[in-house]
Amino acid sequence: RSTTYELGAKGRVSELARLGQIRYDVALYWIDALNDIVPWDNGAYFLNAGRSRRRGVELGLDWLPLRGMLIEGAVTLSDNRYLEYPIQLGDFGGHRVAGLPRTTVSGRARYDGLLGFSSEMRVESVGAYYADDANSAQTPASTILGATIGYGGTVGDGSLRAFVAGSN
Repeated sequence: RSTTYELGAKGRVSELARLGQIRYDVALYWIDALNDIVPWDNGAYFLNAGRSRRRGVELGLDWLPLRGMLIEGAVTLSDNRYLEYPIQLGDFGGHRVAGLPRTTVSGRARYDGLLGFSSEMRVESVGAYYADDANSAQTPASTILGATIGYGGTVGDGSLRAFVAGSN
């Protein structure tokens, strides 16, 4: 059972008309969970943490500087902890929730050009996080870069899109 509080705003900035359109989305959240279900042994078993808490802020910005061009970015900062989690393997109360990074950042630039051609570059960065409830094993931060080139057009009553994409 969880209780969730969220406060957010979404809109656009109209005073910057010469710079194009800017849209924003911001949210603060707080989630308290009782008897949180926690996977164990790669999901073969499930345990219950007595109480856990997830708090954070999310911010997204979209900038449309030119017709056909979109530049967007997002960041999430969070604190995810077990408050009460005593089991036979130990007491994990106060530990960070496994698998949830404190920080994620992403960005993308896309251009839809003339004659159906498009291109896109993107980046996603995930901060380090714990891989186990004991917080004894940590995964390093990672960043993925990607790009796509494509072509799309109308064929009869339908549409066709071909693209080549790659990521590291």
